[in-house]
Amino acid sequence: MMARHLRQLVLTKELQQGGKGHAAASALGVRSFVADKLVAQARLYELDELGAALAAVSRADVRLKSSRLDAALVLDQLLIHVMTRS
Repeated sequence: MMARHLRQLVLTKELQQGGKGHAAASALGVRSFVADKLVAQARLYELDELGAALAAVSRADVRLKSSRLDAALVLDQLLIHVMTRS
């Protein structure tokens, strides 16, 4: 779910930077009220911040699937990593 939300934020941010933020709902295939929330959230971050967070989620996903680490530990480490980058 986090990866999906971050991907949607990245796409929304790209649309905003291209001057097409108003087309987020149709481009993302979501209802307009969801797109409005994504647009508001995407304004709070830079594209590189969103990309870094998405990469961190991807790395955490690989760690979860390729090791026997406790899922709560991996999630805690992910959150600490993402929060300290901002």
